[in-house]
Amino acid sequence: MPESFAAMAKATFRQPTEDQYEWTFPIQYEEYRWTKSRPETLAIKNVLEKEQPAFLCGLHHSGFTNAYYYLSEDFPEIYPPLRKLTSQLSIPLSDSSPDVPFGTMLFPGFYKMYGLKDYLEYYREKDPFILRTIQRGACSDEWYQNEIGGFSFNCEVPLFLSPKLQDKTPTNKKFTTLVHHRLQRKKARLRYSRQLMKQLENYKEMADPLLYDVAQKHIANAQSSVDHETRMLASAKEKNVTRAEAFEDEVIADLFDLFFLGQIWRVTESICVKGGAPKICRLMQTADLEIKLLGRKVMEQGNFYTIPLQKCVQMQLGSMLIIADALRKKNSSML
Repeated sequence: MPESFAAMAKATFRQPTEDQYEWTFPIQYEEYRWTKSRPETLAIKNVLEKEQPAFLCGLHHSGFTNAYYYLSEDFPEIYPPLRKLTSQLSIPLSDSSPDVPFGTMLFPGFYKMYGLKDYLEYYREKDPFILRTIQRGACSDEWYQNEIGGFSFNCEVPLFLSPKLQDKTPTNKKFTTLVHHRLQRKKARLRYSRQLMKQLENYKEMADPLLYDVAQKHIANAQSSVDHETRMLASAKEKNVTRAEAFEDEVIADLFDLFFLGQIWRVTESICVKGGAPKICRLMQTADLEIKLLGRKVMEQGNFYTIPLQKCVQMQLGSMLIIADALRKKNSSML
C-alpha cells in the first residue's frame, strides 16, 4: 500500500479515452468513423492481422472493485472452474451490475464484451446529445471480433479491495439521492479543476505539454460525463440500495475523483518545478491539501487492503489456461 491514496493520485498518469491504446482501433459504424489510431494500436493491429490468433486476452485491472470477466460469448463450461480459481485466490467476483448501463450479465461475475458500437446504439436511444462528444475508436476486442474472430476475454483484476464491497445488507438509502449527491461532488471538483487550469493559462508554456493536454481532455470528458448523468438521473428508476452499492457511490466514486484531481495537480507541479511564479507554487500547495483531505477521507471510510501482485498474476494466467483448455476440448468435440 502506498503512503496514502493521495500520494498515489499525484503519481498516476492515465490518458483520456481518445488517446488510449485500448480504445483507438479503427472502426466505421454507420455514420461514425474513427481513423486516429495510436502508433502502439497500429503495431498491435499489424501483429494480430499477421498471426490471426484464435484466442485473445486483454490484460486489464478493475482498480478498486471486485473482479469480473468480459467474454466475447457465453461460455458456461468455464464459469465453475474460474469461480473456483478466484475463490482459491480469495479474490471475490462481482455480482453487481456491469460497469456500463447497456451491459449484459451472462452469469454472476461474467459479462458480455461490449465496444464502441454498443455505446453509439445506447446513446442514440437514451441520450443523443452526447453523441456529439464521442471521441474514441473501437476497443481491441471489438476490432478483433470484426476483423478476425475467435474467442476473446478480459480478466479484470482488482489492485485494492474493501470488505465493504461484500456487504449486501439492504439500507433505506435511495438510489437517486445517492446519484444526486455524487453528481454534486463531481460538479464541485470539476469547477475547482477548471478554476485551477484557468489560473495556469498564462504559464502554459512552462507546463509539461503532455500533462497540460491530458488535463484539458480529462476536464472536457468529465463535463460530458456529468451532463450525461444529470440528464439520465431525471428518468432513473427509484430503489433502495445495499450497503455495498452505497459504498460504491459514496467512496469508490470519490476515489476516482481523487485520481482526476491528481492529474490536474501534476500540471501545476510541472510549472512550479521549472521556476514558475510563486503564485503557481502556492496553487500547487493548495491543490495538494485538497487532494490529501479527500485521500484521507477515502482511506478512512474505505478500509481498503492490497491484493498481492502474485495473486493478480495467478488469476490472469490461470484464467488463460482454464479458458484455453476449455476451448481445446470444445473444438475437439466438434471434429
